[in-house]
Amino acid sequence: MRIYENRRLVDIGLWWNRSSVDNIGLGILGGAGAACLVLAPPLLFRIAHFTPTPAEHPGLDTFAFVTILLIAGAAGEELLFRGYGFQLLLATFGPYATIVPVGILFALLHGSNPNVNAVAIANTAGFGTLFGYAYFRSRDLWLPSGCISAGTLHSRCLARTSAGLE
Repeated sequence: MRIYENRRLVDIGLWWNRSSVDNIGLGILGGAGAACLVLAPPLLFRIAHFTPTPAEHPGLDTFAFVTILLIAGAAGEELLFRGYGFQLLLATFGPYATIVPVGILFALLHGSNPNVNAVAIANTAGFGTLFGYAYFRSRDLWLPSGCISAGTLHSRCLARTSAGLE
């Protein structure tokens, strides 16, 4: 880990300026919007439905804890998949040889999640590629971090399933 000792947050794509604020906002809106687009068709065609869980009575404290936990997990995932290593690959091999393979790797590493199936893997690969493209276009991690945080939180709250997790 010594190679990261003298690095600044800017070196991994965590700028903090006006564009960063815009990108985190766009990411949050984009992630929530994407989750709605994924959930809407099955709900509209009655392939899926909401089921109340009377045994669970989550309060505001539970919502806050889960939100913080999901954001921390999303931030760690973004640092791992689109942090310094991804950025070096992008600079060395270009966007086409980096974004799609890392998106596929992102999906394959979610393959051991419980209840995962081929649709969940394909969906995760698509979103992994989208997050890589979001970094490529914005050149900071705030846009993909906002997308994955909002998308995961939104889908977990509404559908209780994400990338095979239930």
